[in-house]
Amino acid sequence: MKAVIENKNTLIIAGPGAGKTELLAQKACYLLETNTCPYPKKILAISFKRDAAENLAERVERRSGKEISKRFVSKTYDSFAKQLLDNFLYGLPEKYRPDADYMIAIQNRQQNDIRQAFNLAGAVSILELSNTEYNNLLNERLIEQRLPLNEENQSGLIVKKAWDILLRGQTPDFSPALSFQMISRLAEYLIRSNPLIQKALTQTYSHVFLDEFQDTTDIQYDLLRACFHKSSSIITAVGDNKQRIMLWARAKKDVFEAFKENFSAREQRLIMNHRSAPRLVEIQKLVYSYLNDEEHDVKTSKKWGETDGLSELWLFPDAEREAEVVAEKINSFLVAENLKPRDICILVKQLPDTYGKMIINSLKEYGITARNEAVYQDFLKEDIVKLILNIASCALDKEDTESWIYLLDILKIMRGYNSSRDFEKLNLLIRETKEFLKDIYRSFQDINSKAMLTAVIWKVINFLNMSYIKGFYPQYKQGHFLDELINKLIDFIWNEYNLSNEWITSIENLKGVNSIPIMTIHKSKGLEYDTVIFIGLEDGAFWNYIKQREEDTCSFFVALSRAKRRIVFTFSQDRKVSSSRYTMQKRESIKSFYEILSRSKVVKEIDFVKDSK
Repeated sequence: MKAVIENKNTLIIAGPGAGKTELLAQKACYLLETNTCPYPKKILAISFKRDAAENLAERVERRSGKEISKRFVSKTYDSFAKQLLDNFLYGLPEKYRPDADYMIAIQNRQQNDIRQAFNLAGAVSILELSNTEYNNLLNERLIEQRLPLNEENQSGLIVKKAWDILLRGQTPDFSPALSFQMISRLAEYLIRSNPLIQKALTQTYSHVFLDEFQDTTDIQYDLLRACFHKSSSIITAVGDNKQRIMLWARAKKDVFEAFKENFSAREQRLIMNHRSAPRLVEIQKLVYSYLNDEEHDVKTSKKWGETDGLSELWLFPDAEREAEVVAEKINSFLVAENLKPRDICILVKQLPDTYGKMIINSLKEYGITARNEAVYQDFLKEDIVKLILNIASCALDKEDTESWIYLLDILKIMRGYNSSRDFEKLNLLIRETKEFLKDIYRSFQDINSKAMLTAVIWKVINFLNMSYIKGFYPQYKQGHFLDELINKLIDFIWNEYNLSNEWITSIENLKGVNSIPIMTIHKSKGLEYDTVIFIGLEDGAFWNYIKQREEDTCSFFVALSRAKRRIVFTFSQDRKVSSSRYTMQKRESIKSFYEILSRSKVVKEIDFVKDSK
């Protein structure tokens, strides 16, 4: 309760299952409903993942209603920075002002764009480095400095020229393209160059929430300081240093200490774990001790009995036997325990396609679907993707009231209708939408080619109106990102239809309703499952453990803390990883993980190596 009503800059240390999201939702509702966040000011909440931002916003709306929750703005770091840049683009000095129609350089395209820009700028490849290492080096060079850049030497001039090429294109076949890290650097420079924008921000947002604060990068922290340092805005940062697993992505290791010093923030701790059963928490406590965290007297929820929680270590002679047993066990969990596919998660440290391939094939023998969730996770959170899939669900399933409510709410806001004033317009909108959905249903029945599916999806886009879409979702205004998402969605739906031959099943399967997710530990942050099976607790998976003990131990901690009731770890003596010819696996480098499991005295070891002999 103290953390909810505190109205000073605060750092809240909260472990897994402590209810960080619920705390922030309660705090937001308290601030809004008591007018501690005085009207018309707003609360800004910044999360790392889109689903976390949406989850928090939904909780606030459920508690306080639509009208009050309009003053709660929930964004990711990337969307916050992009909105600042797009809204105040011409506030940047011309030298660093990107083309207004810049594209987002994401994933592989980002590496290619940055490499091409440096090549055009005159950089010479370092032969001793692999392509990946060279690309990473170029990216670091590009964003390591705050703007404006130091151009006093040849190296600085090359970096500036690469920036110029990415900002404005400069060649017929090279369009302007910015990574989100570049956008954050530009947004920070924008705020620092324009005190009036910084003042407008602090007058708009009386309170700021920062989720998963332990993974805040140095670039994001620079932006935070530029926006809110020495301001009247009250900042609440929530995080857990035992879950700091993003150091490889520039997470600022001393961010807690820096925040307390720079913002004069007080520290509070939450010691309840509402998620995990007591026997699983016993393992977590040992990891706390290993990480030298003195505050490890975690309490468990009263919903659990003292002996609740299952933890097992499965030992296998090879990956083939592992896949057989994992598939068999998952099938028994689903049947005997009445679990749903989304109640189970298969986690890996890296390479989900490699570690999960055999398991996916073995699960097919039981009629169970599993997939690499990384392919879909961020894509399915895109606003336009969610909207189109909800329309398809409404059209194909008349009983899907949840999708109907979602669609109608979006359409009302898109078209600027007010429920209390525009009664006749709303009735007309409802009738038009129902007729449109009937037409879409008929159109789906006639589809027999990908081209016909494309025509139906664009019929949906035209009904929504492209101008409305870009006005409502400003992230789609620049470049060809929206077209790329639509084309990718069409590909996904068509592929699913070829597998199921039913449209409603295709939509559900694309959403992942009927599949078991396979994902990396990094992608699992903020998620929870009844049962977690971690594949490959082996030296090969934690290949860099000697150099990054703390970060890998935190990864181990995050993996085991995703489970509510059951956590399983597997080890395979023989496993081929990637293109390596060496297949024999060991557990010597990460023996501390096995010592933790053994010391907990709650982990049951099952040796399938002996069973196979």
